[in-house]
Amino acid sequence: MQPGRPRKEDVPYQERRAELRKILKSRRELLKYSRKELSARSGVSASTIQAIEDGRVVDPGLFTVISLGVALRIDLGPMMRSLTGPIDPQPLIEPAETPTSVDGVPSRAQ
Repeated sequence: MQPGRPRKEDVPYQERRAELRKILKSRRELLKYSRKELSARSGVSASTIQAIEDGRVVDPGLFTVISLGVALRIDLGPMMRSLTGPIDPQPLIEPAETPTSVDGVPSRAQ
């Protein structure tokens, strides 16, 4: 094995990484976040976000992906459970969408 970062063509799951890039970019655009705003919300630099979206980052780190997913309000659970199935991120349920009882405590589904 050669030292240094792997070359793009040597990295496994290349198609899934491309799909992830598209998901992150489309979700950012859907929420109308600039890269700078997403950077402020996620703690990931705007230049790193641009590099990920442009495909220049071969293997974004786990915490980078998690930080972006949280800032973009994506439920990453389904994405993390399968390395072979389609990436199908679901939006997180917003706090205002959570059903509550009269006393303000979240109610249980009947």
